[in-house]
Amino acid sequence: KATIDLSSFVGASAVRVRFVMDDELDRDARNATNQFANGWWIDNVRLGENLTVASLPDLVQFEGPADIEVAPAMASPRLVGRVQETGITTEPGQGPDVLGEFGVGELGTMPTDSTWTWIPGAYFEDIDGADRFFGSVWVDSVGFYAVAFRASVDGGASWVYGDLDGNDLAGDGINEYETDQSGVLRAGVGASVQLWTEAVARSVRAEGQEKWGIALGNGGPDPLRWRISEASADSVVGDVPWYYVTVASGLTPVGAIVGTQLVLDATGLEVDSTYSAQMLLTSNDSVSDSICRPRLCGPVLTGRTLSYGGGVVT
Repeated sequence: KATIDLSSFVGASAVRVRFVMDDELDRDARNATNQFANGWWIDNVRLGENLTVASLPDLVQFEGPADIEVAPAMASPRLVGRVQETGITTEPGQGPDVLGEFGVGELGTMPTDSTWTWIPGAYFEDIDGADRFFGSVWVDSVGFYAVAFRASVDGGASWVYGDLDGNDLAGDGINEYETDQSGVLRAGVGASVQLWTEAVARSVRAEGQEKWGIALGNGGPDPLRWRISEASADSVVGDVPWYYVTVASGLTPVGAIVGTQLVLDATGLEVDSTYSAQMLLTSNDSVSDSICRPRLCGPVLTGRTLSYGGGVVT
């Protein structure tokens, strides 16, 4: 008689058990590498209470995005998931009784937890023998959350839960749902920097000054903490004696815009010489944004060079 303690597997998406019949050949050390010495076994036994035969898809995967940022009560950007079942999703169009839903719950918990919220997704295409679904989720409170996709091929009678690298246990694979492979939704944590600059002069008269305006906005959802630093042409932060920012740091509320000026001062600089430096903006915005000024607009990563230039003293 053997007793197996399965208490540590409570909440797991699947449990596999193998029963092996031991015999004299197994107990003989000389047969340790003999594949025929293992008698016989029963493999892939499913354990549970009141089990019924269920139709489960071969593969369920949450395709992403892996990292999602929203404000509380705001719908997320489009989420995508796929489900594959031979003979059902391999046919053109949405398979009969195939459903897909997107869920959100506490980070680090299993999607089978009753605290998760599920929103039906919409079928939109076939791809590589799978049906793809899209949808959105939302939360009411600030914080970090887990996001996943689940699918059914029997009209919702049973569900399989997919993470970013997919769940193919029902298709005789080895990949199951893992909490550290969920998508991560960040609600109301962080800020969104917006930057505008006036046209930058490329030259300045000897002993003179040239100024141009800089506007910093905050698209939210948190207050924006920012700093503008002087830096050399190779991005080393430090004092640049011939230019400065009138207001170099601040805290900008959500939806507000603040202004400052960048001043190039040619006092003491040599005539007909070229000088180069950079302006570096750092903030608590953790995602990429854009810089916009007349005749120039392009993507930029926060904390990288946002505006740079050199001028000839004339």
